[in-house]
Amino acid sequence: MMKKLLSYLRTIPRSLREEIAQSCDTSVAYIRKACNVGQLLSPARCVVIEQMSHGVVTRKDLRPDDWKLIWPELVCPSQEFANHTDQHPNDRRLIEPEFQDNSPEEPPKNTNGSGSDTDEQHINSLIMNKVWEENLPIARKIVLLYLADNADKHGESSLTVRSISSKCSLQDRAVYDCLNDLVKNGYLIRIPRSGKSSVYRITFPFLSVS
Repeated sequence: MMKKLLSYLRTIPRSLREEIAQSCDTSVAYIRKACNVGQLLSPARCVVIEQMSHGVVTRKDLRPDDWKLIWPELVCPSQEFANHTDQHPNDRRLIEPEFQDNSPEEPPKNTNGSGSDTDEQHINSLIMNKVWEENLPIARKIVLLYLADNADKHGESSLTVRSISSKCSLQDRAVYDCLNDLVKNGYLIRIPRSGKSSVYRITFPFLSVS
């Protein structure tokens, strides 16, 4: 399916090709080479291309064999995540040096035993829709989306940096930068825990649900 991306690149102006490559933190030549040899692009770059092509080339097109694992929310027909066209300022920290995270791994889903799974799924959907509406650099948006997808009904999740970096295809250092920036700008509250990874609470106004 990479041929679809290559065909799309041939139909758009050079300036737009370069803008897409810049937003993906790479070059047009690299993207063309990946298309020609069938090399998969990272999930973060797939999201950028889908947004900037206005859905002409989708994440499903670019990752046909594993998109259900990377973006399980797309499997649900009631959630329309495929054609969002939010602004996407360039994020130059998609690729960062390795940063060691020694936090113990924890299960992705953080539940506190109260409320039903259906309630939590409804809240997750509300949070993720709000995240899509935010004007954030792509790496920060992806990290916030992943936290929202794994949050309990109070908007809290306790994922490790390692699990976030693995799922979002970002280096650990870039994940730390994203989390710190999201905390700084009021999207998250960090709740430290002794000997464990921090809990992150998403702070959108509608999360006054109890």
